[in-house]
Amino acid sequence: MFFSSGLREQWRSFLAVAAICAGLLCGGEASAAQRKALLIGINDYASPEVNDLRGAVNDVEMLRRILITRMGFQPADIRMLTDRQATRTAILDAMDELVTNAAADDIIYFHYSGHGSRHQDLNGDEDDGFDETILSADARMNGVPDILDDEFESLLSRLRSKHALIVFDSCHSGTITRSVSTVQPRSVPPDTRHDLYSNSTTTRAVVEVNQLGHVLMTGAPPEEEALDGPVDNGYYGLFSYSLAQALDRFGPRGTPAQIHQAVKQELQRIRQQLSFAPPEPQLETSAERLNVALLSFNSKPAMLNSNSGRPDSNTARRSWLTLEPLRGQQAKLLDGVALNARPGSRWGIYGASETRFAPGQAIAMGTVEKISGRDAILSLDVDSKMLPHQARAIAVAPPDVSRDLPILISGGDKKQMRKLGKLLQAELPHVRAVKPGDFARLQLNFDGRGWVLHDASGLQTVATFRAMPAESLAQQLVPSLVRLTNVLGLLALENPTSDIDLTVGVRTETSSLTSERGLVKVTDTPRLRYRIRQNGEARSHANSLMVEVVADRPVYLTIVDVDTEGAITLLFPNSYQRHDFHTDGFIPANEIVRIPDQLASGNRAGFHWDYGPPVGRDTLRVFAATDLETARLIRSFIARAASDGTSLAQLGDQLAAINTRGVRVVADTAPASSSGSSTASAADLADRQDAWTARSLVLDITE
Repeated sequence: MFFSSGLREQWRSFLAVAAICAGLLCGGEASAAQRKALLIGINDYASPEVNDLRGAVNDVEMLRRILITRMGFQPADIRMLTDRQATRTAILDAMDELVTNAAADDIIYFHYSGHGSRHQDLNGDEDDGFDETILSADARMNGVPDILDDEFESLLSRLRSKHALIVFDSCHSGTITRSVSTVQPRSVPPDTRHDLYSNSTTTRAVVEVNQLGHVLMTGAPPEEEALDGPVDNGYYGLFSYSLAQALDRFGPRGTPAQIHQAVKQELQRIRQQLSFAPPEPQLETSAERLNVALLSFNSKPAMLNSNSGRPDSNTARRSWLTLEPLRGQQAKLLDGVALNARPGSRWGIYGASETRFAPGQAIAMGTVEKISGRDAILSLDVDSKMLPHQARAIAVAPPDVSRDLPILISGGDKKQMRKLGKLLQAELPHVRAVKPGDFARLQLNFDGRGWVLHDASGLQTVATFRAMPAESLAQQLVPSLVRLTNVLGLLALENPTSDIDLTVGVRTETSSLTSERGLVKVTDTPRLRYRIRQNGEARSHANSLMVEVVADRPVYLTIVDVDTEGAITLLFPNSYQRHDFHTDGFIPANEIVRIPDQLASGNRAGFHWDYGPPVGRDTLRVFAATDLETARLIRSFIARAASDGTSLAQLGDQLAAINTRGVRVVADTAPASSSGSSTASAADLADRQDAWTARSLVLDITE
């Protein structure tokens, strides 16, 4: 099957792959070895029975760009099949060619984005009685069956490569959701034309997990739906987008464990953008491959701290786009859509041959004004004539989606709904009512008895309200809208250029940051649930928060909470902590730090985080900065955010500016040379630059 079932005994028989090799990667550079990729993305399905998608082609366009500019793949070695090109015959032929021509030392990347389904198992090799399938562009047309997992696995059994990554961003739940939401599941009901599958009788052998010759990553477990929807104002598979960000961050030497953890972190950010929980990404590989470089000829894993600004040979530190100057302070990002260069996103400009893209060394900054075809038009902070020919640009900040909050109001009296939309916009000018079919971050529906506020998918309930006049309903809706606005504002404070490896979790009765170390398959992240601590009740991990943090370098932490009513609170540092407990929020490198250190009275921290009203959902945003000045900048704007709705956007501008040369004047402590110029190398200067990053957690608070 394409998706793991969550039980070890079920996924032991996952693939009919021979025992190809003992390790995922070769240890050294092989002169004849190549990188090869097959990318399949299907939005446009021929059959009227299959709903079209919006993000699958964007998935593979983004991944292609990252493979070329970040991972060292040559354009000629990447084959793309999109939309109507991706017929059943074309997919199987392309996969056969990839497998046949792959040498043992080649690096192989396969990616499928599109619909999945399932079909009754006809050969008895599936525990649940169903084969998983993927749908080609011509699937469900006359005489065209889905592609069975057995067919793919028969091809993979011939794969000689010792290091291959196989990715499926589709799902096989066999359900279909018909809603007004623009967030769609990537699955369709099972095919009932059983006669088309009668010849598919290949039975898979049972193969131990530690003998599998590749790494498998998928977008959802079999009982959940991989999703297609809007991210940072572009449409993607939520899993594929997160995977692309993880690959861009770690590069060729990222390990399966590092990539999987980074995917989950990005999905947490997306979860809060869309107000619902995406499915759990799946990873399957052998234990010894978890911490081995994934797509590199060098088996040594990525060390972001020691490798900051120093990419592998012939690869760049970040994926990039080429800049074409226009008139005045404008320029064109060529094929900007490939890297989601959407209006409001910010980009750092570097030289024509740049590969290091050191933080703080950009020669200019630009903000995307609009999209023109597949290109993006930038507004620069300098005249475009000052930029070098074929300058390169990297993303330094996503668009701030908190400045526009679309809401769909449906099911009620038309006059009342129009009035409600106007009242909400009068109270919160960035809120606007949209029509069915348009993207909405929240959906408010009258069900005949009262109003139900749904998330962006239209499937999960955020809040309920009894029937009432429009004026009263508007006042009750405002806290939910303010909360989402503040969460989106915090999420817009994102630094794609950062190399800080930061992991954030919470201490519970049964888990901690150490609980995932050494797992072969990582699934089923538990939801973080807390309840209000009553007077006199003993503190426990169920009613008092303990955050666990580990960073790969010394950093200064700032922890912020947004509660269910939208209130922003600076949790750490705080005025209650003892002076010797992580002064100024400082934590050392590579140590798991607990804040507070314990729940018992008399702890070193000098404070506790007990949960009180209101019930609902809280969002934690944890910032880590390598210098105290940046940490204090973040804290000063956070402190103002409760009363000043523009402070988070202003903070975003300040943090993005750190990536540009000349923003800060730093004393040069190195001795001067005889000519009076600095003896510090470019690499030394890059290492001194300020850096910051952020992570998020979502907590459900009950009574």
